[in-house]
Amino acid sequence: DRESSVPGLTGLRTMTGLSMAFERLWPLLLPPLVTASTLLILSWAGLFRTLPEMPRLIFVGALAVAFLASLWPIRRFRFPATHEITARIEASNALKHQPISAQTDKPAGSPDDFANALWREHPARMSSSLTGLAASTPEPKTHEQDRFALRALPALGLAVAFAWSFGSSGGRISDIWTGPQAAPPVPPRIDAWVTPPRYTGKAPIFLTSAQNAGP
Repeated sequence: DRESSVPGLTGLRTMTGLSMAFERLWPLLLPPLVTASTLLILSWAGLFRTLPEMPRLIFVGALAVAFLASLWPIRRFRFPATHEITARIEASNALKHQPISAQTDKPAGSPDDFANALWREHPARMSSSLTGLAASTPEPKTHEQDRFALRALPALGLAVAFAWSFGSSGGRISDIWTGPQAAPPVPPRIDAWVTPPRYTGKAPIFLTSAQNAGP
């Protein structure tokens, strides 16, 4: 295998393949991430704590359906093929005459011994240019689909809502399924006392029952 004789080419292929897989997968993951972020933002903001049960269930159900629908396009994801990775490495490193592809190419037809010898020399010469190669960095190009950078709003909203959740008006993720929590009823308290005549010199006598007594 002539390609394996090129130092670092196997690792370079792996890194470039991962970069290409990420830039293909990231735009497909944005819709479900935004939907999940919306649910968290509304939870931490305290919305589900205030909604009655039926509107809350409808709202959460709609977000759940939207999340599942946003996962459907992920089925189109495919890992880059070997020839795509090769082309990416050659393009990102500005390599001329496809020296990496030449390592695995085979002559067409039925060449004679001279043609075979000449062909073996061709990849060997091309491999001399395969030095100092760098892996391609991911280029998701989400800006082409989101020209106004609206994708930054969920991240900002998550940070603000998370900080808000620690306040008295903030909510919790558990509010999604528990809803508003009714405060326990406060029992009535009655304080009664009798003030003895002044000449007795006695302090007022409190008649408050034991169950109404304060802590």
